[in-house]
Amino acid sequence: MILIRYIYQTKIRTMKKTVLLFALFFTTLSFSQFILDNTYFYTRGVQRIVLENSGEKYYYVNWQTGNIQFYNADHSPWKSVMLPLPSQNWTLGITHISETKINADNNLEIVYSTYSSPNIRQCKIVNELGTVLLSVENCESLRLDEKEGVADKIISSTGVVFSVPGLTAEHIYPIVNYANVKRIKLENSGEKYYVLDIANSLVALYNADHTFWKNITLPKPDGYSITGLDLLSENELNADNLIEVGYQCSNNSQGESRIVNENGELLLIATNPGQFQVSALDGMPNKLMVYYLTGDLPDETSRRTDVYSVPGFNLEHTYQQTVFRVKLEISGDKYHAYDYDYLTSDITIFNNDHTLWKTIETSAQPGETIENVFITEKKIDADNALELMYTIATNTLDGGHYRGYVIKDNGTVLLDLPGAYDLKLSELPNLATKLIVHSQDGPSFDQLYYTTTVYRLDEAFATTEFDKSSISIAPIPAQSTINLLSKSSIVEANLFDIRGVAMNQSKGTDIKNINVENLASGIYLLHLTSIDGEISVRKIVISH
Repeated sequence: MILIRYIYQTKIRTMKKTVLLFALFFTTLSFSQFILDNTYFYTRGVQRIVLENSGEKYYYVNWQTGNIQFYNADHSPWKSVMLPLPSQNWTLGITHISETKINADNNLEIVYSTYSSPNIRQCKIVNELGTVLLSVENCESLRLDEKEGVADKIISSTGVVFSVPGLTAEHIYPIVNYANVKRIKLENSGEKYYVLDIANSLVALYNADHTFWKNITLPKPDGYSITGLDLLSENELNADNLIEVGYQCSNNSQGESRIVNENGELLLIATNPGQFQVSALDGMPNKLMVYYLTGDLPDETSRRTDVYSVPGFNLEHTYQQTVFRVKLEISGDKYHAYDYDYLTSDITIFNNDHTLWKTIETSAQPGETIENVFITEKKIDADNALELMYTIATNTLDGGHYRGYVIKDNGTVLLDLPGAYDLKLSELPNLATKLIVHSQDGPSFDQLYYTTTVYRLDEAFATTEFDKSSISIAPIPAQSTINLLSKSSIVEANLFDIRGVAMNQSKGTDIKNINVENLASGIYLLHLTSIDGEISVRKIVISH
C-alpha cells in the first residue's frame, strides 16, 4: 500500500512538473525578452547573491533540516551547508551570507536566527564547515551592518556590537522595553549609535567609539507612551543641521506620530498614522510620506498616505491608498499604489503634482486584490514603453490562490504565471538582470508545492521587430535545412533552444539557409538581424 501511494504521489509530482514546464515554455516562446533560465522545483524562496570570490550563486534553505543548497550561475549544484539547529525548531531565518566580510578565510559564513520550543530564540554565525563562530542566546536578530565609508559591524538585538573580522564584542548597550540599538551615518556628524529609551521618552545617541554623545527628548501628550521610532536625520527634512526625529506615541485608544528637532521644537503631528518615511530620489526634492492604517480590513477606508513637501512640512496631497514614489527612467517622478483593495481592478499612476497620469487595466475580479506592483520603463524592455509587474491574490478557504503578470501599459501580456505570488527583478552589480518568480500551488506548509523560476532578460530580443511579411521561412517543420527569403539581407541568424541556449550561430552578408540536421526535434527560437539593424524573432519547429 505504501509503495502504491509513493508511485501515485510521484506521478502527480511529475504531471505537475510537466504542466508547469509546458506553461513556462509557451510563455517564453510568446515573449522572448524573457528567456527561461531555470526552474527549481519543490523549493521555497530561492535567492540570488554575489559572493566576494565565487561570484553569482543561487541558494535555498530547508528550514526544517537546516540544509542550504547552493547553485552556480548556470544553476548546476555547487555545495551544500548544514546549519546546526536546536531540537523542535519552528523557524529559521537567514540574514547574511558572505565569504570574506566576517572572516577572510574564503569559507562561507552564514548569519541566521532560530525560534524553537519552548520559546527559545538563538542567533548564530557558522562557516561552511559547521564551525560555530558566534552564538547569542535570547536573541531575535543578528545582522551585519554595512554603511559606506565606515567599518562593518555585527549588531545583535541584545545590544551587543561586534567588530568584524574577529567578532570581538566592542560594547554592550542597555536594552530596555525591546528597543534595539541601531547604527546610523548622519549627514554631518557621521557614524553614531542610538537607542530608544521608552521609559524616559528620549533617544540616546552615542559616538562611533560608543561614548555618550547626547539625548534628545521626545515630547508626548499626558498619558501617552512612546511606541516606536521611524526616522532620525540631520538634513533629509531640514537644512539647519539640527537632528530631526520621527516617532510614535499612544495611549492605547489613540495614537500620534510626531517629528521634533533636537531642541524640542515640534515640527509635525499626525493623528493615528502608521509610520513616517522620507522619500529621497536622485535629483528630486525629498518628500515626507506619512502612512495610515485606520481599519482592520484592507478596504478603501483603511489605508491612506499623506505626502508632505520638505522643508516646511506642507501637505501636498492625500491618497486613499498605500502609495510609493518612484523615479521612472524616462517619465521621472511618479506615485503609485503598492497594494490594492478587493474593490479595485485597475492600477493607477500619478504625476509628481498628484494628477492622474495613467490607468492600467488588469484582469482582477471582484474579491481579488492586486499586490506587489512594480513599474519601470527601461529595466524590462528597451522600447521606452511602461512595463508593470504585479500579482493577483484570491483569498479562499483553502489558503488563497495567486497569479503573476508582467504587462505593458497598452495591455499586452508579456508573462502570465499561474501560482506566482512574488515577482522580483534581481539587479546585481556587473551582472545581467534576472526575473525571479516564486510560485505556490498547494498547502503553504509543504515545500513540495513551491517552485522558483528564473528568467533572464535578453535585451537583443527586446528590440522592435521588422515587418514579418518581409521574410519567409521554409520548410515548416524543418528537417535538415531552414531556408530564408527576405527583402533585406540577413547578416546574422542565431538559433536558440527553449532554455535560451544558443544552438547555431551564423554571420554573413546575405544568409539564405541554416543547417539544422544535427539538432534534436523540437521547438526553437530563430533570432534574425537584417543589414539595416532590424531584428525579428520567429518560432521554428524541427522534426526529423
